[in-house]
Amino acid sequence: MTDESKDIFLPLLRMDIVLMPHNSIVLEVNSEPVYSLMKDKIEEDGEFAVFFEDDEGMSEFGVTAYVEQYEYAAEDTLVCKITGKERIEAKTIIPSERIGNTFRSNANELSAEELRSLVMYDFVDGTLLSDVVEEPNPSVKKDIFTFIESSILKLNPDYNIESLRRWMSDAETEQLSYRLMNGFYTDNSPMLNQIRTELLSRNSENERLQIFKKLLEAPQE
Repeated sequence: MTDESKDIFLPLLRMDIVLMPHNSIVLEVNSEPVYSLMKDKIEEDGEFAVFFEDDEGMSEFGVTAYVEQYEYAAEDTLVCKITGKERIEAKTIIPSERIGNTFRSNANELSAEELRSLVMYDFVDGTLLSDVVEEPNPSVKKDIFTFIESSILKLNPDYNIESLRRWMSDAETEQLSYRLMNGFYTDNSPMLNQIRTELLSRNSENERLQIFKKLLEAPQE
């Protein structure tokens, strides 16, 4: 059983790395259409959709995202920290040309320049993904927390582990796992992008945590 799905219609950002919930990526943007997309979302304080794309095409699973921080590095260059929020599945991609033409046919009072700049980026018509209702697996949570403790103590043997345990006891296991991946696994290798895509596609938190556990334990084997 899952919660009722929700449709989304958002501007589309294609990337060569899979962005996940609670993860952040810093982009230096100085070309269209990404520059206009980031600028528009900053001004609107709005969200957009991020999907992985390679030579084989675009993934059907992605995330909603927002610009968490930004600065203008130059007149035509934006540096943006974008952060993922919720898992989504794409149904249809609507090219910018089609949306622009729709606006133009209903915008008699706009100048030619305004009409040309109405829409510069594609949109995605999709669905927010929801999880099955299930009891959490306490053993996986314990294993992930143990990994976090051992990793931090390895980096800093004098770390106050009790304060860490108090913080983790109040935290969501999956959110911690996503943040761990953001810190430990930052490259866009095909293997990691495949694992990230699999995580986005699973509607069971227990299944995603099992994948996290397997990935986090791999460097120690």
